[in-house]
Amino acid sequence: MSSKDPASLIRSTNPNDRMQGVKMVARLQNERALRVLLQLAKNDENPEVRAFARKGAKYVAQKMDEAGRLDVDHVETQVKVDAVVDDAPPVDEDYDDEPQGEVEVSQRQIDRAQGYLDEATDHHMAGRNDKAVKAMSKAVETNPNLRLDEYFKSLATSVTGMEGADAIRSLTSSKKRQVLLDANEQKAVSAGLAEHMSEANKHTWGTLGIDLGILSAIVFLGMFFSVLLVNYTGNSWVNRTTGMIEEARANPDIEPEEVDALDILATVVAAVEGIVSIFTLPLALGLAIGTLLMVLASVLANGIFGHLIAQALGGEGTTPYLIYHLVGAYQLPLLILYVLFMIGLILMFIVGMPFTIVGYALGGLGTLVLLVLSLRVIGRINQAYFGLGFGKAYLTQLIAGVPVAIILLIIGGVVGLLINPLVAQALQSIPPELLPAETA
Repeated sequence: MSSKDPASLIRSTNPNDRMQGVKMVARLQNERALRVLLQLAKNDENPEVRAFARKGAKYVAQKMDEAGRLDVDHVETQVKVDAVVDDAPPVDEDYDDEPQGEVEVSQRQIDRAQGYLDEATDHHMAGRNDKAVKAMSKAVETNPNLRLDEYFKSLATSVTGMEGADAIRSLTSSKKRQVLLDANEQKAVSAGLAEHMSEANKHTWGTLGIDLGILSAIVFLGMFFSVLLVNYTGNSWVNRTTGMIEEARANPDIEPEEVDALDILATVVAAVEGIVSIFTLPLALGLAIGTLLMVLASVLANGIFGHLIAQALGGEGTTPYLIYHLVGAYQLPLLILYVLFMIGLILMFIVGMPFTIVGYALGGLGTLVLLVLSLRVIGRINQAYFGLGFGKAYLTQLIAGVPVAIILLIIGGVVGLLINPLVAQALQSIPPELLPAETA
């Protein structure tokens, strides 16, 4: 941006640019300049710029009045000549205690200032201009002669975006420095938001296909083979236990009370055999499809409702980007859950003691995985929205969980109605004498 273009400087989002624009406009000393300065003094969002514009307006009004060109009614201003106390234009403003030449400093001050200057250079090269401004301010405060150093002036121009004395003054004045830091912070926030939204906009409904496909495969295949494994491990346990009962009965040394215990065990085994027969291929398919529908509904509903809530809480993001993060949060924990469940079944019903206790321990570990999943979901919501924060992400998930739960209950009810006939048909394979009297 050219320093010779006051109109562009006045329209800049950087408060320091607008203050430079005020100086340049004040030099014009005409009615149009007075109008612009009064408008800035009244409406600019930055209090430092407003104060600077008021000073410029007073200066222009005084000069116009001295030349006989000030018409208060015509310019619709409340500026009065007798209220003007600033008889120097903003461009010539000096700061208190600013040295006009070299001052005496010790070698220790020179060395310390050089250390601050080196630190500022490193920060500037790394793009951390806010820290560079603070380090340069410390440097020039420690060694005021740096105002006359060409490297310092060049670095000040590069860091502040201003030129000459204005760049130095933005570092030596606490008010100007704060304006500069606020502008840098605003610029960093704007850059961070732009980068975030650029990444978010890469993810559309069309690009979610692969991610949703991977999640669907994990859920469907995991549930399908888990159900079949329940059937297989149940049958293995029944066959092994039945053989043990027959061997015990054939033992001539068995006591009558032991025979009664074996009969009870045989009844239990027969009941388990009937229940295991429920887990047939159609039921495995039904449960796999039902679970898949519920997981996909949870992710999509969480994404849609969560997006609305996150936006209401001040977050910046898109629905596809949120769903992309949610899908990624679900994939690994669900895969771990299915693996733990299958290993636990094998240890408890095929390998048997002493590994049964390990199988139960794996079930407890699955509960921990679910807890981690809930934290991952909240963390991913935080990642998907710029400026949201973990606390608001938790609130987003908490509120969005209500409609998601309602949707899951509806889908679960429908899936249950579809699977019930299969379960009822499978239950018919259980011998009537093993069922309760009212059921038989």
